[in-house]
Amino acid sequence: LDFSHLPWGLWRVSTMGLVSVYIVLFNAVLTAGWAQILVALVKSVGPCVAGDTDLLPGWFPAGHGLQCVWTTEGSRQEVFDLLLTWQIFSLLEVVHAAVGIVKAKVGTTIMQVTSRIWVVFAVMYVYPEVVNSASNAFFLMSFAWSFTEVVRYSWYACKESFGAAPFVLTWMRYTFFYILYPTGVYGEQVLMLTAATAFGSATRNAILYKYGMYFIMALYAPGFPMLYFHMIAQRKKTLNPPKPKAVKQEKGLVFPKDDSDKRSTSLAGANVIGAAFRGAGDDAAGAAAEKNGKKWRFGYLKHYKKMVYKSCESEASAYKLASGGVDYMYNKFGFIGADGKEVSFGTFMKNFGDDTPFHVGVIDGAGKDVPTSWEVPYKGKQIQGAELKSQLDAWAAYGTIEQDCAEAIKSVCENREWMDLRGHVFILIGTGSAMGPFPKLMELGATVVAVDIPGSWGARPAAMWERLITTARNSPGKLILPLNKPQDSLRTDADLYAAAGCNLMEQPAEIRNWLLKPEVAGKGKVTIGNYTYLDGDLHVKLSLCADSIISALIDKKGKDVTVAFLCTPTDLHVIPNEARQDAIANGSLFRIKWLAEKILTVLGAGLKPNVMKQAEDVDSGKKLSIVNGISVAQGPNYALAKRLQHWRAILAYRSGCTVSSSIAPSTATASVVSNITFKWAYGGMPFFKPYEIFQQETTNAVMAALLVHDVRNSAGAKNPANQQQYGITNPMELFKFESFHGGVWRSAYTVDSIGMPSVIIYFLGGPSVFLPVFYAVLSMIVYFFQCECFLNSAFVTEMKIVLGL
Repeated sequence: LDFSHLPWGLWRVSTMGLVSVYIVLFNAVLTAGWAQILVALVKSVGPCVAGDTDLLPGWFPAGHGLQCVWTTEGSRQEVFDLLLTWQIFSLLEVVHAAVGIVKAKVGTTIMQVTSRIWVVFAVMYVYPEVVNSASNAFFLMSFAWSFTEVVRYSWYACKESFGAAPFVLTWMRYTFFYILYPTGVYGEQVLMLTAATAFGSATRNAILYKYGMYFIMALYAPGFPMLYFHMIAQRKKTLNPPKPKAVKQEKGLVFPKDDSDKRSTSLAGANVIGAAFRGAGDDAAGAAAEKNGKKWRFGYLKHYKKMVYKSCESEASAYKLASGGVDYMYNKFGFIGADGKEVSFGTFMKNFGDDTPFHVGVIDGAGKDVPTSWEVPYKGKQIQGAELKSQLDAWAAYGTIEQDCAEAIKSVCENREWMDLRGHVFILIGTGSAMGPFPKLMELGATVVAVDIPGSWGARPAAMWERLITTARNSPGKLILPLNKPQDSLRTDADLYAAAGCNLMEQPAEIRNWLLKPEVAGKGKVTIGNYTYLDGDLHVKLSLCADSIISALIDKKGKDVTVAFLCTPTDLHVIPNEARQDAIANGSLFRIKWLAEKILTVLGAGLKPNVMKQAEDVDSGKKLSIVNGISVAQGPNYALAKRLQHWRAILAYRSGCTVSSSIAPSTATASVVSNITFKWAYGGMPFFKPYEIFQQETTNAVMAALLVHDVRNSAGAKNPANQQQYGITNPMELFKFESFHGGVWRSAYTVDSIGMPSVIIYFLGGPSVFLPVFYAVLSMIVYFFQCECFLNSAFVTEMKIVLGL
C-alpha cells in the first residue's frame, strides 16, 4: 500500500506496527490522565483565607499566607480518586518491560513503580485521612508526580510517533527533576510518617504496619541519592552529549571479530579460555566458558577457577591448556599492517621478515662502582645487612611473605658478587614502569635494553625517556635504546628523548628484529621481562605483543634466555600447603578480632574465607593448594593479560628457561592511590593479618633482589634443571616459590571480600584504632540494651505485643 500521499503525521502512523500504535496510545492516555490531576491541583490553588492549607510547608523560611492549596471544594478528594485510578496503570509498564515491547529492564522498572504503588495503596488507601492530616505534603507530592508524568508520557508518545521528541520536552524531562524529584520524595516521606503513627501501638498489626513503614522510609536513604545522581548523569549525557570521536583507523594488534562483525573483548576472553580447556581435552568446560561470553564481565571467575584446577591435574594438562590458550590468541587475534589488510597475529609475526626501522642508541654510564650491600627503603629508612635480614624474617613469621622469599633475598645480601651485573643484559619491556627494576639494575651496572613508548608522543613520554637516560648516565651501567634516527644525528638531549622509543602494539615484529641484532641482545645470555600495563583491552594487547617477542627470543636463543614477570597477588596461584593452613588458622575462633570480623560480615561487608578445595596432581598424587586472589572488579581483561603471562612462564620453563616469576605485593603507587577508594581500602587492609601495603620504593628493591637471585643463582627453584630437587611435579607450582605476596596467601579472607570492610576500618580510625573503638561501641550497645531506659521503652513494649509475650 502506498501512503506517501498522506500528510506526514498520518503517513508515520500508517506505517507503524500494532505494538507501536499501542505504545503511542498508552502514553497519550496516561499523559491525559496525569494532566487531569495536574489541572485539578492548579485549580485548587488560591488566595489564603482562614483555615486553608498554606502552599508552602511550615519549615519554609518565608512567603507564608500568600497562596493556599485545596481552596476549591472537593479538590482534595478529586485528586485522591484520580491518583488511585491513574497510578494503577503504571503496573502495565512492568508488563511492557517483561514482554519486551519496550527497551527497559524489568528490575529497574519494578523499583521505579513500587514506591508510588506503596504510597498510593499502602498509605493513602489504607489510611485515607492522611490526605487531610498531611494535606500540604499530599499536594506537593501529587504536583511533583503529575508534572513529571505529563512530561514523561508525552515525551514517550512523541518519540514513538515521530522518532524523536521536541527538544523542549527533552529539556523539561531532564531539568525539572532537580526540584520535582526531592519535592516528591519529601511528600512521600511525610505521608508515610503520618500514616505510620496513625494507628497507635495497641495491636500487633498496627505495630507491624508502623515498623514496616519505617523500614520503607529508611530505604530512601541509599535509594534517593543513587537515583538522583543517576538522573544528573543522564541529563549530562542527553543534553550535553560528548562530541563524537573521530573514527580511528584500526592499526596493529586487534581483537577478533564476532558474528556481528564487532570486536567484543568479552567474547574474545571467553573464547580464549574455552580454547585453553579444549587444548587440554575438556570440550565441555570449553563450551561452558564460550557460552558465558555475553556475561563474561562478572562471570569469568568461575571459569578461571575451573581452569586452574584443570591445570593442576597433571603436568601434561598444564602444558596443553597453556598451549591451547596461547595458540588461540595467535591464530584468532588479528594484526592490521601498514597496507590496511588484516591477517592473524601469528601469520603477521611469522611472515614479516627481518626488517626494522630502529637504530641502536647507547648510553654509557659514568659511574664506576657497584654497591656491595643491598639496601631496601622501608618506612623512611634504608635498611641493610642484619637489620634487613631481621625484617625479612619478621615479614615471613607474620605471613606477609614466604620464608623461601626471605631466604632468597638474604642470599643476595650474602653473595656480594651477585650484585655486580656488569656484562649481564636485561631487556625490559615497559622499562619506564613504576614497578619495574630499571633503577636498581642500572645501579648494579647491568646493560638494560629499553623498550617503551615513543618520546615523540608528547611531553610525558619525553620526560620518561629523560628520566631513564639521566639515570643511566649517572650509573655504572649501560642503556641500549631504539631510535628512529641515527644517534650521531641527534644534536641535543631533547632530540634524543624525542627519537627514542617504539610502539609495541603496532611494531612488535620490528622490535623483535631490532632486539635480535648482535649489538643489542643477539649474543650471549639475556634476561627479558614484561613490565607493561594499561587499562582494559590494551593490557591484553600489550601482553600478547610482549609475548611474541619473548617467544621469538626463546626460539632463537633457547636456554640462554631467562624470562621475568612481575606477578600480581590478585590472581589464582598454587601456593604452599603451609600457607593454606595458616589462612585457616588466621580465621579461627580464638582471636580477639574474630567477633569484629563476624559482625562486619553480618552487616553486609561479606568477608569470605580464603581457603579453596585442594587440587590433586593425578600423576604424583600430590595435593596442591590454591588461593583465589582475583578481584573481580579488575575485570576479565586484566585476568587474561596476567593469565597469558602465566602460560608463557610455564611454556618457557618447559623449554628449559629459568623463569623469574615471583609474586609482588599490593603497592601504593601514585597511580593506584589516585583512586580514592583504593587509598581508603589500602589504609584499612593491614587490620587483616598478615596484610601489609608497601610503598613503591620498597617493592622495587625487594622484587629486584628476587630477580637478581633467580638470574645469578643457578641452584634456585626457578631453574628447570632443579625441578626434581625442589619436588616440582606440576609447572603450576613454579609460582609458589619466593613469593612476596603482601599477606594475600595467608589471610583468613579473600582479597576481593575485604575491600569494603577495609574502607570502614579506615574511616573508624585505621587498623590500630579500629579494634578498641569497635569494642568500646559494642560495650556501649550491650550496656544500653541492659539499662532500664531501654527495657521499659515503648519499643520493647511493642515488640512484646508483636511476639505475643
